[in-house]
Amino acid sequence: MTSLGALCLDLFLLGHAHLAAGHAGDGFGFERRVRAHLNATGEPNPAGFRVFGRRSLSGIYHQLDEQTRCAQAAVVGEWKAYTGQIPKNELLRFKAATDDYWLSPSTRRDRPLVRLFGGTGTVTPAMRVYAAQWGIILITPDRWPIPTLIDPDLLWAPGDLPAPAARDVRALATITRPLNDILAPHANGGWQVPAIPTAADLATRFQLWQTWSDRAWAWWDDQVPARFDWLLETRTTLTAA
Repeated sequence: MTSLGALCLDLFLLGHAHLAAGHAGDGFGFERRVRAHLNATGEPNPAGFRVFGRRSLSGIYHQLDEQTRCAQAAVVGEWKAYTGQIPKNELLRFKAATDDYWLSPSTRRDRPLVRLFGGTGTVTPAMRVYAAQWGIILITPDRWPIPTLIDPDLLWAPGDLPAPAARDVRALATITRPLNDILAPHANGGWQVPAIPTAADLATRFQLWQTWSDRAWAWWDDQVPARFDWLLETRTTLTAA
């Protein structure tokens, strides 16, 4: 089963492949592209695996683009194929919908659950802060995903480059907390919410993210032509083997 870092890398590459094909704006097409890739690499889908229970806490049914899992966690995702900025309400809706399912008594909480949001569009700095505050991993074309950057075997080892140091990994990992750490069940039947970092608290970690993303781009720009399609095809072949 693939790792979280590898799954995020695949989604990042799929977004670039969708853009390169001239399909930015085709949301349904991007959803099909993602699911076709996950099927090809043997990742489970909702027909055989449920991240959430059948009902939300409110009773409202929320449509979610993707439910799957990786080696470290269950995964729920939302894919947006915008040509420019993703509207903030899309991120707010995703957070609210996943919270509503998570708080339901019928939800499985026997493993970490991570939330992935992104696609082909960009986000504002404030949206980046909001996502980090609520443990939503962003996957957008402008920055390499954090779980990919902190995995030494995905980018750094193939490029024979130094991977992020342990302290950098720890700092970046705080931006990608699972939902279990954001809304933790309390013994009295309530919920515990840890201290929420402010934008100022996150600024240094975002700069660290940008630094390592820039290093990944610097290596990547020296690679083969049509690099996104090439690596995506290579990863699909290796994963399915």
